[in-house]
Amino acid sequence: MPERALYNASKFALHGYFGSLRHELHDYGVHVSLICPGYVATNLSLNALTSDGSAHGMLDPTTAKGYPPEFVAKNVLYAIAQKRDLVILADVKVWIAYVLTILSPSMLFKVTHTKSFKK
Repeated sequence: MPERALYNASKFALHGYFGSLRHELHDYGVHVSLICPGYVATNLSLNALTSDGSAHGMLDPTTAKGYPPEFVAKNVLYAIAQKRDLVILADVKVWIAYVLTILSPSMLFKVTHTKSFKK
């Protein structure tokens, strides 16, 4: 996501951290699942802080149209029961971005800078 460098860095770090944990805990019988939900219809954006520390105070349209929390919870429980390593609960644009991140970062850059992707 352009203009979200710190957010992206934290998510990237989780992939590495969970991958390492998966290896370290395997011999103890502990399975590690990384769940990556897209937008979830919560009050997150209402409670978020802006860059100057003030309250955002608005419900973002993308969050408002997000997955219901119950849907996400059901999928998380299913993924854990199935011992899935990675679950991405998101629309097709996110899946395309994820695949391009792995296969062709330069193509992802081009795609994310088109008007149709930003809509």
